[in-house]
Amino acid sequence: MKRLTPALIAWGLSLPVGEPVFELLGRAGDRIDDVGPAFNYQMPDAGGGRHWTAVVSIGPELTRGLLVNGRLVSLQGEETSVPPIAQFLFLQPRVNGDRIAAWPARVTPFSVLSGLFVQGNMLLYGGQPAELPGVPPGLSYRFFDAVRVNGDQVVVACNLDDADPPVLNYQVLLQVLPGSAGSFETNVLVQVGDQLPGMPTPIAAVADTEDEFDLNARGDVAVMVSESNGDTWVFRNDEPVLREGELLPSGVPLDEIVAVAMNDAGVVAAIGWTSDFQLGSIDMVVVDGEVFITEGDAAPGLPGHSLLELERHVQLTNDGRPLWAGRIDDAAPDEDDVLYLGRELLLREGHTIVNGQELDAFGDHDISSDGRALVFTAGLGPGASGIANLVRAILPARQKSPSGGTGRSPRTGEGAWGRP
Repeated sequence: MKRLTPALIAWGLSLPVGEPVFELLGRAGDRIDDVGPAFNYQMPDAGGGRHWTAVVSIGPELTRGLLVNGRLVSLQGEETSVPPIAQFLFLQPRVNGDRIAAWPARVTPFSVLSGLFVQGNMLLYGGQPAELPGVPPGLSYRFFDAVRVNGDQVVVACNLDDADPPVLNYQVLLQVLPGSAGSFETNVLVQVGDQLPGMPTPIAAVADTEDEFDLNARGDVAVMVSESNGDTWVFRNDEPVLREGELLPSGVPLDEIVAVAMNDAGVVAAIGWTSDFQLGSIDMVVVDGEVFITEGDAAPGLPGHSLLELERHVQLTNDGRPLWAGRIDDAAPDEDDVLYLGRELLLREGHTIVNGQELDAFGDHDISSDGRALVFTAGLGPGASGIANLVRAILPARQKSPSGGTGRSPRTGEGAWGRP
């Protein structure tokens, strides 16, 4: 697997000292251009702290739109891209510190064929011949599952197939880079059939969801791949860092890996589970090969409560703190969901106050790599009808990013992909 070229990081923010400062980015009922009122918000991305993106459902038809910094850049069913093609279902969008936005979207209303969009330009699309080095001839792009963007680099998980089986769901992790005069180049980072260092057999499956790969500011890629026997490995570039079935340094067996994340220093975090003869499988957060917290542990900062369940999603800030969510025991049903950064409680439904309103519930969430900006969907006020609002929390400063980046890509400079 190739190592990517260097990229960006670290934007400064005017930060609070002590408590988070909440900013309401979007509310149910807000007018979205001339389309209609917002119904709810989903899939936010913190965008390095300076920018943000999210998907919004609009009006009684629940038409989906894609927002970057509150501006509608794409609307379901409308030909808002270059070349003009309608987008019908947005998947998780991403935006970086240079305001380069990338997202996959379905391009047909009744099938899974999708396209990869960067700054509103459709670069790749379902049905297009793949013609990638090392990939079997005759395969075409089918759908794009998930994307990461950092600096001018886009990394996307995609599936290829053959119009005439037996080649179906051939999984590839691609790097896409801007070229000159509006062109771009694609490089295969890892694909089905590769045999990475230490693996006894070739890869049978490659990451194809948001939580199965990550891209950092140095250009490192952390990716989950599986052998034909089903065992999953996590590689950082060509280096194996976790493997199912092995013991962690603490002696805890890592029976399964379900999510991975990486910070700008290249430290890897994961959600995995281990088996207990009495309790069955127990999910845990693993950071740099060590168990950080497990289901059944005491909930940090909440005496008398234990972790009943961990969400199978994790992020890792540059100072090594994992962002993780879960559910605590011995609490009312509307007070048991919690979100932590390291061991610091950030959100608890029914308790956290957001600009004078009680946090009734929270949903999708994303944090900037420097740990300074958290964007999340929220239900606000007692008896809130759904998780309909979008909130950004500016968190207290801890330390500077270890990357020492400038916030611009050294490869081509700010704006290599243009503006949406």
